[in-house]
Amino acid sequence: MMSRLGVFILACVLVCIACNDGNDKPQKSPKKAHQIETSTEVLNPETVRSSSGRDMTHKRGSALSILDFRISNDTESSYTIIEKDLWEYQFVHNGKKMSEQGAYDGSWVDFNDDHTYRYGKYDSVEGEGKYHYDFENLVLLMIDNDKTKNPEEWNIKFGSDVMIMIGTPEYGNNNFQKKLLRKPNLESLAK
Repeated sequence: MMSRLGVFILACVLVCIACNDGNDKPQKSPKKAHQIETSTEVLNPETVRSSSGRDMTHKRGSALSILDFRISNDTESSYTIIEKDLWEYQFVHNGKKMSEQGAYDGSWVDFNDDHTYRYGKYDSVEGEGKYHYDFENLVLLMIDNDKTKNPEEWNIKFGSDVMIMIGTPEYGNNNFQKKLLRKPNLESLAK
């Protein structure tokens, strides 16, 4: 009986020694290759880049093909839940920092039933693009007409007059989240 216990203890000690790499110091985690930017430009909803700061405009061609395919195969031509009225940005979180309250007052996006959208600040239109909203999967694909801007893909959550946009990794905006509030018209935007 004693010899079995001795053999068992010896085997456990040998396994522990074999598993030890000889380094008793705790390993420090490596620094991230791409640090998240926290400048106001990255938090600006009109210029959101990928969360890693990478240029994803090379994916624009495939994103346009995907967009056109989804639009042509969609059985519904429009979705009132996203197209009714316009949406004012309330907050943007970039994975590290939440925007200050009021930082997006007057910033809006308006989705149209012809799969186009416009965005701007108060009564000024600052850009436009094409989009597709997948009602079954709650995914929004947006491609700005400005070819220097990355395509964007968002998982969408709705609650009465609130829309939450959660970035996906497809075009690198997965660290971003946005909260938008439904507004009936430009005159109703926060001032």
